[in-house]
Amino acid sequence: MISSNQKQIEFINEPNLIPLLDFFLILVVMLALMVGPIQSYIKINLPELQKKYSQTNKTNNHIISILKTNQIYLDGKLLTSTQELEQKIHNKGGPIKSYKLAVDSQLPSTNLIKILTILKKNNIKIMKLIVKNKN
Repeated sequence: MISSNQKQIEFINEPNLIPLLDFFLILVVMLALMVGPIQSYIKINLPELQKKYSQTNKTNNHIISILKTNQIYLDGKLLTSTQELEQKIHNKGGPIKSYKLAVDSQLPSTNLIKILTILKKNNIKIMKLIVKNKN
């Protein structure tokens, strides 16, 4: 019989996870050390950029410049009005229609909004907006 003075020992039936965690930590460290040498052995051939695509992308990238005096330039040529700009944009077309918009910082915002609405109406995406202060 067990007397009341003796203590009963209870066993914990939980698994010991510390060796398992040590094993996974060693695997992670070894993987991290082996990534460098493995990458030097693997050769990946990346495709070359086709010249036709790069040439069409360059030719369809146009620049619209607007000065504070409301003078509008398309690819360096002076336009007389926003209607002429809209006609030129509509006639250019092409598969990729992207424009860079160079604007003087002192240009009234209403004039800029007129140009942006013309571009949006013709489904034109502005690739870059350049704002310069010309004195």
